[in-house]
Order: sequence, then C-alpha cells, then structure tokens
Amino acid sequence: RVQEQLTGRYQHGEPAIKDFAVAGLLKCGICGAGLVLERRPERRTGHFKCRKARPVWHMQVPAEEAEAMVRGAVAALSADADALEAMLSEAAALHNDQAGNYRQRRRELERAATTAHQRLDRLTNLLLDGTVTREVYLQQQPRLEQAHRSAIAELEGLTAPPRFDPAPLRAMVARMPELIRTGTPAAVHEALRLFIDHVACNVPPGRGPWRDDFLRIIWRV
Repeated sequence: RVQEQLTGRYQHGEPAIKDFAVAGLLKCGICGAGLVLERRPERRTGHFKCRKARPVWHMQVPAEEAEAMVRGAVAALSADADALEAMLSEAAALHNDQAGNYRQRRRELERAATTAHQRLDRLTNLLLDGTVTREVYLQQQPRLEQAHRSAIAELEGLTAPPRFDPAPLRAMVARMPELIRTGTPAAVHEALRLFIDHVACNVPPGRGPWRDDFLRIIWRV
C-alpha cells in the first residue's frame, strides 16, 4: 500500500503539468474537488478524475479533450472582440466592487475609531467629575482602548485596490495564441492561471460523444 501511495503521488502530482496545462485547474462540478490525472505509465494521455468517494461514480474527463477545449477558449479571446470586451467589462465591474468595499470598510473603521475615542473621553470626564467610580472606569476603559487600537491598526493595514487598467490584460490576451502554440505545458499552465480561476467539469457517466459544454470556464477576471 505504501508503494501504491508513492506511485499515486508521482502520477497525480507535478508531472501532470509537464504534459497537460489544464492540470490543477479542473474541478468536479458536483462536489468541487480538484480532479487528478490517472494514466498508464507507458502512455502520456489519460483521464482526469474526481477522487472524492461517492456512491455512484467518479467524474471523469478525457485529458486531451479538456486540454484542447481550454487552450482553444483562451486563444480565441484574441480574435473574439466581443468576448474580450465582456471580460474587460467584468474585470472593471469586479474592480469597482473591490474599490467600493474598500471605501465602505474604511468608513466603518474610521467611525468605529472615532466612536471608541469619544466614549473613552466621556468615560474619563465622568470619572473626573465623580459621576462614575474608579472601579467602573477600570472595567470599561480597557475595552474602549482595545476597540480604538483595533480600528486604528486595521485602518493602517488597509490597502486601496490599484486603479483598473485594461491595457496589460489586452496585451496578455494578444500574446496568448503564440504562447499556447509554442510554450511548454507548464508555461501555458501559468499563463492560464492569469485568466482562469478553475474549470467546472460536468461530464455525464457513460461513453457518449465528447462535448465542449461538459466544461465551463470560470474566469478569474
């Protein structure tokens, strides 16, 4: 069993990327688990399979078909103006959401820091004029101090998202067909990760004809 585990670790690990750029990108559309490559030692091709135990069957994706579909979809972006503009529009919308979330969180933290500081001042004044006892002050002061320090620390750690610039993305898309045609699978894999979060696989059981719509690319941008 140890030898089987070691062999499996070799077959399903980094060597898959040497032959298939999609290795590490495919996920089961049912359970979300990553698919791993299974193949015979004497063959370079094989199937990506979901290894998560299920009572019925394992998701199984032919490696060569998945590779061709994903490579073709990314390479086609450079020739499909509508698809590229849709991607850029989605990227811009995502950036706007991130920028909005950043501004909202900053306002919340500024308000929390101000509120904690004001309450601490009021508590100190109440102590000084004898309205509250020292015991009450010592109970509440550390909590207000901690709230103020936490808000300030998070504020200082916030980083504004960079300004969205579509030019680098356009340049990368323009280079993709050449890279896909001439690059090694490992190099193509790294390039694909710039655009693709993962590929959801929903291949039905059986040996019917392969269809590209069995795979759905979830774009990163």
